[in-house]
Amino acid sequence: SRRRHTRSLCDWSSDVCSSDLDWMITDNFYVIPKNPARIRWADMARFIMGAKLGVDIFEMDETAPGELILIPRHDQEQKVQEVKADSFFNIFHVGPCYENNEKGELVVLANVFDKFRFGGEMGTEEFDPIKWSSSDTAPPPKLDKFVVDIATGTMKSRKRIPVLDQATGADIPLDMPTFHEDGAKTRYSYYAGACRPEGWFPFRSIVKVDLDFEESWNWDAGDDCVVSEPTFIPRPAT
Repeated sequence: SRRRHTRSLCDWSSDVCSSDLDWMITDNFYVIPKNPARIRWADMARFIMGAKLGVDIFEMDETAPGELILIPRHDQEQKVQEVKADSFFNIFHVGPCYENNEKGELVVLANVFDKFRFGGEMGTEEFDPIKWSSSDTAPPPKLDKFVVDIATGTMKSRKRIPVLDQATGADIPLDMPTFHEDGAKTRYSYYAGACRPEGWFPFRSIVKVDLDFEESWNWDAGDDCVVSEPTFIPRPAT
């Protein structure tokens, strides 16, 4: 089953901390994104005294590559694999994730921020989410496909899947994936999307993505409207 609880992986000795919101389960692994971050030790005392927020004492380390952590589910003697990507990423939400046994691969679809600065998320400081999402510190999330060689624990490929509005050709930022059947290959995934010219958040559309043929369909709720996280209900077998 899918998990939606905040967890963290921290290495205090190296001043590196990684956090994630979503993680996935496949037949043989727990799959957890590891987002490079570092502690601001100079602000720790003020945080302990209540003068700083939690998001003020650490920041993303964009000089370090992101990783996918593969934790074995069944064999306690099998080593945990830390699979490095080619560059930094910040992943909050993971989409379809499955093992391709014929090729010995693990495939992960995830919503990726190429950079991210904590603080002011969704307009919490001025309650202006459009202003937050139009800044240089909050680039829109993209859809990436990671392929891992399970035997060697290495990243075979990382590809950005284009998500374009069929009517306008515009690139659609998307997040909040929902799909059918965890841990199995699925052709379609559904997302909350954004096509605002002034800023990508809050979301105002629902996007269907064909992961096999890399096609997408965008239903736009229109101006002065927002949408929440979609829920997918599969059609009954007939």
